[in-house]
Amino acid sequence: HADNWLVAGGCEQIRELFRKTDRRFGGFRQKIIGDRLVFRWIESGNSVRLKWQGLIYGDQGMFVSRELFESLGGFPEIELMEDFEFSRSLKSTGRPALLGGPTFVSARRWQRLGVVRQTFLNWSLALAYRLGASTQWIARQYRRHDL
Repeated sequence: HADNWLVAGGCEQIRELFRKTDRRFGGFRQKIIGDRLVFRWIESGNSVRLKWQGLIYGDQGMFVSRELFESLGGFPEIELMEDFEFSRSLKSTGRPALLGGPTFVSARRWQRLGVVRQTFLNWSLALAYRLGASTQWIARQYRRHDL
């Protein structure tokens, strides 16, 4: 995700996790760049999703040990949703860690389309993928609004 960046010291958080536990993958808490309260709700919701569903999205600074990454065959070669699909593979190996980070997230898409419309689009496309929509169709829907 080109519109995300990790806090200084983020890599040390991963090394510390790997030194102290047997967890080998996870993500970071998010900090969406913007003062609106709704961004805090989105951040919280994404942390809850990681904890309860065990799913990490790329904008949460997904990390995984090289050994685990290679044992799962790496990211699938699909046009979009590769983070979601890989996260489902990771989930089969255990629970992800949620590190404090944060990973900073640009609010650009939410600001351009509107928070409700962008969030609805994100949820709709994730549901479409789960129901079997092609990644090519999903990619067209996702990118079309961002021209």
